[in-house]
Amino acid sequence: MPYRRYPDAEGTWHHVMNRGIAKRSVFENRQDVRYFLAQLAQAVKREDLTVHAFSLMTNHFHLLIQSPHGRMSKGMRRVQQEYCRWFNRRRQRDGPLFRGRFHSVPIESQSHWLAVVRYIDFNPVEAKMVENSVEYPHGSRWHYREFAGPPWLDRSVVEGVVMGSNSFSAYSPNRYDDVFGDYDPGGVGGFVKKRLGCQYPQADPLDELVGATREDVLKWMIRRATLADGTKPGIPLVSPATLTVALAAEGSLTEACDHKWDAPKKLNMKVLQAGLRRSLCRDSCQTIAVRMNCSMSSVQSWLRKHANWMQYDQEYARKASQLAWLSFQKDHPYLSKNPGLRIPVSFAEAESAAVAC
Repeated sequence: MPYRRYPDAEGTWHHVMNRGIAKRSVFENRQDVRYFLAQLAQAVKREDLTVHAFSLMTNHFHLLIQSPHGRMSKGMRRVQQEYCRWFNRRRQRDGPLFRGRFHSVPIESQSHWLAVVRYIDFNPVEAKMVENSVEYPHGSRWHYREFAGPPWLDRSVVEGVVMGSNSFSAYSPNRYDDVFGDYDPGGVGGFVKKRLGCQYPQADPLDELVGATREDVLKWMIRRATLADGTKPGIPLVSPATLTVALAAEGSLTEACDHKWDAPKKLNMKVLQAGLRRSLCRDSCQTIAVRMNCSMSSVQSWLRKHANWMQYDQEYARKASQLAWLSFQKDHPYLSKNPGLRIPVSFAEAESAAVAC
């Protein structure tokens, strides 16, 4: 299999994670945590990366980092290698500690950036290690509850977002949860997890849609419907769990779309569900077939009908776009309520934000 190239241009944001081999523990005590963070601090000192959020769990870790000079891959490889040597030496073991190269997902939209911060913060809560993320000592949320933290943790962007969202001239830890406190394991968590398995790079249309009106979403979905069905699904915009909730809340699973088409309501329901899973959750035809307990040929037929109805049936298109809009609101609530929020997406912008703070 050819080596897969990962985006690592100057200023790129990344959600980085890795897990112990065979899901074994990689952080067994406080000394392990301190040594791993010390290696991260060394990588920051070498300017290989900047760390903005982190969470070290028992058998895996999550990081929100930025690559200031395009050396993120080199820096993370060195962090893992140094930690693995130290871990093995202390326990008189040999062999790999992590399951392989770390997994990195580039972040190119404000919505994704916000979701990743919230996901990292609530990782220990989802694992039932603590009841509140602020209580977990091995995560960045622990440090953001204070006015200052370790020098290797770059707080400028996160603090700038909190200050900008509340129109304050100074960072207030009490305001942190106003931006990052909202979390839904099935929604935001499912959205971030699904993006961890995506192929990159791809253009991310999420920001354009999150702040959009229902009419804008309708126009986007009609454009999507005109694309060939054979195209790759792409990166997800909402989680499958959120879409299921939106469908159920609107009564679409039972009443579907009662429009002028002669097709039975049960068929309309399946067409709607398959079409939205494809366009919003970006599920493959095989995944949709498994989720809906049907054949691949049925899914392909429903997707053709969805594309046709989106273009030529106004009532069906209105219902589909309404469900899409509701799903965006649920998975990305803060940006939906504050469409003017600006998060730096390049290293130059991040530096400017830090100077302004």
